Amino acid sequence: MANDDLKKIGELVKDAIRPLKELVEVLKHKVDGQEIFLHTTAANVRSIKEQQSVLNEKLDTISEDLNDPKNGLKRLNKRMDALWEQVEKNTADLEGVDEKLDSQLRILKRIESKFEQNDDNTRKLDKRLKTTEAQLGISPPPELTL
Repeated sequence: MANDDLKKIGELVKDAIRPLKELVEVLKHKVDGQEIFLHTTAANVRSIKEQQSVLNEKLDTISEDLNDPKNGLKRLNKRMDALWEQVEKNTADLEGVDEKLDSQLRILKRIESKFEQNDDNTRKLDKRLKTTEAQLGISPPPELTL
C-alpha cells in the first residue's frame, strides 16, 4: 500500500511540475530573446559613442580655431574659400550640363516629330498594301506583316 501511495504522490508531483516546467521553458525563451536584444543594443551604443568621439575631436579643432585670435579665423576662412571654389566650379559644370541637356531635348523633339510623321505614313502605306493584296488575292508571309 505504501508503494501505491508513493506512485500516486509521484504522479501528482509530475502533474504539478509539468506545467511549471513548461512555464519555465517559455520564460527562458523570452529571457534569451531579451538577452540578444540587450547585446545588440549595447553594440549599437558603443558604435554611437565611437562616432560621437570622432565628432567631438572635430568640434574641438574648430573650437581651437575659433579661440585662436590670430590664426584661427584665417584657417577657417581658407577652408571656407576652398569649399566655395568647389561650389562655384560645380555650378559652372552644371550650367554646361544644362546647355547640353537643352540641345539634346531639341534634337529629341525633332526626332519625335519625324517619327510621328513616319509612323502615320507607314500606317497609310500598310492600309494601301493590304487593300491591294486583298484585291489581288495575295497572302503575305507572317514575318512581313505588321
